[in-house]
Amino acid sequence: KITYGLMKTERRHELRTNELGAILLDANDWAKKNATQLGGGAVIVVLAVLAIRFIQTSSARSTDDALVSIAEMTFETPDVAAEAFDRLEDVIHEAGDVNVTMKALLRKGRAALSLSMRDGFHPEHLDRAQEAFTTLVRDFSESMPVAALALGSLATIEENRFVVDHDTTHRGVAEKYLTRLRDESQFKGTPFQTDAAQRLQRFDDVFQVIALAEPLPPPPDVPVDVLGPSDVDIKRINVTPAGVTPSGDAASAPDDTPPADPEEPGTPAP
Repeated sequence: KITYGLMKTERRHELRTNELGAILLDANDWAKKNATQLGGGAVIVVLAVLAIRFIQTSSARSTDDALVSIAEMTFETPDVAAEAFDRLEDVIHEAGDVNVTMKALLRKGRAALSLSMRDGFHPEHLDRAQEAFTTLVRDFSESMPVAALALGSLATIEENRFVVDHDTTHRGVAEKYLTRLRDESQFKGTPFQTDAAQRLQRFDDVFQVIALAEPLPPPPDVPVDVLGPSDVDIKRINVTPAGVTPSGDAASAPDDTPPADPEEPGTPAP
């Protein structure tokens, strides 16, 4: 999609070049036909005016095309995002219009900040976002909305970094950005100032290091003697109409009952 956009841009540039040539040729033909009424200097002036007007019109069209191209960029997949970021870098370094450069930096910063937290943490995108917003604060501080958006985004970047590495130095950096946004006169009375003040009030919750509790120690070994004697002999018995008989292992255990005295012969039965 981006490649197609570049092809369209190149084609428009080619057409405009041809258009300029056609205008100059028409102007030259007109000047020749009216050479008797115009002096040589007047012909040159006419041609120069026509060329300047064309250049101004062409520049305005180029700016519009660049802004449309920036707005149409997509970042759905890693490959598409990489191509879009490369194109934005070309626009940032080559655009002759300040407005185009600013819009390209904004697009780069916001897209990178969004991608940095998509499907996990991607610090390379966070670095790219920080670079874009830092440039905006440095070079476009006179534009209040742009500077405010950049300062707030830089504070968000520090908050996101803290979530990953728990380095408390990020708090001081984020506080510097939001304090500037809250206190500088150019942001006075704007929603940006109110938002910065509210974010500073929540700093203790945002930059809170959560310490995990120490694991409980394992229970001490309990001596076997505490549980009871180890030589307890449990006997199982079966109760039947014929009487009580030992069961299982108890049947084979030795009987500790002393034997009864043998009966004397001739003793009558009771």
